[in-house]
Amino acid sequence: MGTFVNIQRLRCGGPLIVGPDWFSSPYTSTETTGQMETILDHPWELGLLLAIVLALVLELGRRISARYRLNEDAARKDQMATIRDDLFVLASLLWDSHWR
Repeated sequence: MGTFVNIQRLRCGGPLIVGPDWFSSPYTSTETTGQMETILDHPWELGLLLAIVLALVLELGRRISARYRLNEDAARKDQMATIRDDLFVLASLLWDSHWR
């Protein structure tokens, strides 16, 4: 198995090889289906990726707020409560739509 895409095998319907063997997914085989996989096909990996991105964005936001002294704003507490309440509403709507 090679590291580069073999265009000739792709035209003939052969397997698409794009990386080392340890990177291939055990869940679906592109050799038999011929369809491309996306990150949406792997919910655990997508969740882990989103958690890492969220952690990075939160850390960046914390550093920016400390630098520009945004935590000293008088209306911050009310804004945070409103955001928290809206996130709970969004989460409950998403949860409800998932189980219907």
